[in-house]
Amino acid sequence: MFLKKQKVHKQGHVYTYYRIVESYRDEQGKNKHRTVKYLGKLSDEEVSAITEQLKENRYPFSNPNDVSIPEHKQHTHILSRKVWIPLSLTIITYLHHHPKEWTVAEYDTLMMIKEGQADVQLQGSHFTIKADQILFCPAGSGVFLYNNSSQPVQLLKLMFQNVDKHASSSWSSDGLATIIPVHSPLEMQRLGKELLATVDQPKELSVEKELYSQLLFYQLLHLIWNHQSPGTEATNLNMIQQATDEVRMYYREEIRRTVIAARLGITPEHFSRIFRKHKGISFTDYVYRWRMNAAKKDLQYSSASISEIARRNGYPNEHYFSRRFKSLFGLSPKQYQSSEKQYATWNYPFTAMLLQLGMVPQAGYLEQWKWEKYHQHLDLSTMIVLHDSLEQSIQTMNDVQPDLVFAYEDNLGRFILEEYVPVQTLSIEHHNWQQQWLWLAEQVGRLEQAHQWLNDWDRQIQQAREQLSSFIGMDETVGIYKIVSEKIYVYGDRRSMGGPLIYQQLHHHPPAIVQEDIIDQNLISKEVTLAELSRYAADHMIVIYYPVEGTSEVALEPVMESLEWQQLAAVQNRQCYTMDRNIFYGFDPCSQEAQLKLWLQQFIS
Repeated sequence: MFLKKQKVHKQGHVYTYYRIVESYRDEQGKNKHRTVKYLGKLSDEEVSAITEQLKENRYPFSNPNDVSIPEHKQHTHILSRKVWIPLSLTIITYLHHHPKEWTVAEYDTLMMIKEGQADVQLQGSHFTIKADQILFCPAGSGVFLYNNSSQPVQLLKLMFQNVDKHASSSWSSDGLATIIPVHSPLEMQRLGKELLATVDQPKELSVEKELYSQLLFYQLLHLIWNHQSPGTEATNLNMIQQATDEVRMYYREEIRRTVIAARLGITPEHFSRIFRKHKGISFTDYVYRWRMNAAKKDLQYSSASISEIARRNGYPNEHYFSRRFKSLFGLSPKQYQSSEKQYATWNYPFTAMLLQLGMVPQAGYLEQWKWEKYHQHLDLSTMIVLHDSLEQSIQTMNDVQPDLVFAYEDNLGRFILEEYVPVQTLSIEHHNWQQQWLWLAEQVGRLEQAHQWLNDWDRQIQQAREQLSSFIGMDETVGIYKIVSEKIYVYGDRRSMGGPLIYQQLHHHPPAIVQEDIIDQNLISKEVTLAELSRYAADHMIVIYYPVEGTSEVALEPVMESLEWQQLAAVQNRQCYTMDRNIFYGFDPCSQEAQLKLWLQQFIS
């Protein structure tokens, strides 16, 4: 065995990593090399010590988590060597059809799905990482990450290391990257979100917040490690995932427990036990519930006969299907088709759109300021307002049992939600806000009303353009800037921060570099440094300021107190407008109306 050095070039930097390699002969007698262990980054001293030990045939070392490094005077840590500390937590975004990108982990790294699903190549094989999985990369290991789908993907990247820098991680005995199933993906998302919130806090955290950050980190590690400790648990979870994926894809066909169990290599009885343990219901009832929810959606939108709907949802016998349907929902399929439907929403824009159409959903996410507006002329007492807890929100939907839930395709929890209620989805990436508005109105039978609102809205926009032309010249530019935690984000014309209104509706001109770098690239926003800001600055600057939690709303951000900010022409010309972040966040009709009103107020008293 010998020590092999590997140099990796990435983003203009050169990284050097080491691994232990051994020689062997393949079946044809040819000399080959294979990796025994990845060691990652090493100091010259460590390289020398390990090389000597390998020459003396002292591998595996006496302690597999240690190597004999020339000792220096060190402080003894009060904790054991198997103690980790978080180093950084960042968000990585891959746009649709992002090409393969070779990534080498500088430290032990966990990658968790925040939105969408990512593609990864491990040891020559392709895998897809979903919300209930984590990619673990030991220090020094490398993987190809990419995005084959038409939807963007966001990952939380958590880097950590052992408090003893000479001790290797015990998470991977072979030093290879691996995909770890997680039994509680919603809890994992919650912990990741809260940990990310602590990262966005000011650099100087109180002792309490430091301890809370460490607590979240260890809760996350425990959540992952706890399900890996029993050797069979990760295998069971993987089998359950395979079974539910098969139901999702083939529920319209005949599905037999015995066949799935055989494919998984276990007995039908054992499969039934582990399925009920993890899902809370039998496999037969799971398939039954899935088919009936699909049938409910078909009965609302398909012109097919009840016999055809029964057949396409796995029930060749129409009479048997009708009996099962009535026993579950209290109505025959024919009665259900003509009954009044109850809807719910899984995204803030869909909730606001239904309310704009005069329809109150059974449950949905809704901002406080919109609730205050709509409750003046609608009875919202029957609506359950959902909150951030995904598990609680899914339980609420299961309790309410709406006829249909409207959701975006890539929304977190949507696949879990589909296990309990019928879900109608739409791609947020491929439909602008007007298309979403008309789509939803058509789903609930209010298309004429939606078109009437758009006609009225076009008249308001035309009038607003005429009024604003007296204040914003044809050759002047307008930009949108979000400032949060000393970071600056420049926005384009997509979805958030008033972009659709400012650029698509009012036809204001963005700075040329915003057009080229953001709008033409189909990006929502781009982070820029304070030094770069002057290149992206506009004649008129819309500023959406997110104060750090715990600070005053009126306290100025360091960015806005900086010399670079004060020297901007828009600031000096008093053409910098701070907007309500809650109002400028959305893109539904209610948000558009409020944004237009607020924008006009900046010029017309």
